[in-house]
Amino acid sequence: MAKRKYPKKPKRPKNSASLNTWLKYEQRLKEWQQKCKDIDNAKKRKEEIIKRVTKLAA
Repeated sequence: MAKRKYPKKPKRPKNSASLNTWLKYEQRLKEWQQKCKDIDNAKKRKEEIIKRVTKLAA
């Protein structure tokens, strides 16, 4: 089985859930979005380094 590109998105609570549950979900969602951004930034940085090194090697 292939490794996931991004971590799993947190599950949304039911509409009848308490306010506290929704606030916790909001926090988990923000953390998940930040993890995804960090993964994207790391990939972009890696690609930039590869381009720079290949230009120097050519």
